[in-house]
Amino acid sequence: MKDDFDRLFDLQTIPTERSQEDRTEVPTMEMPLFRPGLPVTYQGQRCTVSHVMLTRSQLFVHLYEIAGAVKAEEIHAEKTRLVLARSR
Repeated sequence: MKDDFDRLFDLQTIPTERSQEDRTEVPTMEMPLFRPGLPVTYQGQRCTVSHVMLTRSQLFVHLYEIAGAVKAEEIHAEKTRLVLARSR
């Protein structure tokens, strides 16, 4: 299942060193990417993401160590850099 999840979110990485002619700026965005097994911090406590629930207006994260859903804004997770480029 982890391989299927990783295939859905096939993130591109930008090479650190680029040639002179390939210096066009690629738009990026940094945001937490909540996925099962991700270690996060909630109210100063280390927790692990169980699953994610999306409603019309909110993103909720279920944690193994906490009963019930937690709003994603209340969780501190390492941010992932996403490349905002159109696929060809």
